[in-house]
Amino acid sequence: MRADAPAPAEVGRPLTAAAQLRLACELSTWAGEAGRCGWCNKPLASARRTAWCSDRCRRAFARNHTWTLARANARRRARYACSRPGCAAGRRELEVNHIDPRNGGGYGESCAHHADNLEVLCHAHHVEVTNAQRRHRGGAAEQPPLRR
Repeated sequence: MRADAPAPAEVGRPLTAAAQLRLACELSTWAGEAGRCGWCNKPLASARRTAWCSDRCRRAFARNHTWTLARANARRRARYACSRPGCAAGRRELEVNHIDPRNGGGYGESCAHHADNLEVLCHAHHVEVTNAQRRHRGGAAEQPPLRR
């Protein structure tokens, strides 16, 4: 949780899991106040809006927290090419890797999908990186190495 974020008890009622994620996120400027945007902390202009002041804020949050959207955004940002120099892999061979490994943490809505934690790699380089991460954490005995 961010150091400047209020504890849920200060807000007045328990926060939902989604609100706790928005509050803990480094990218969000939301301070946990009701009636304010969960991304930019601006006041909500309409009674119909309960979490986001605009679709732009909702999309910004989703692009960094929802795996499907974060993955598509990373591929687009990388211009559909492997991030390793000299690699000429095709667009269909690309995969998105978490730089800070998930280690079985699942792919639910999470700050692990922030753009700065994702890199686009071809399958061969992804296997190479994943096997190196497994060796580093000592999990090589648990699972056989991935193959190219």
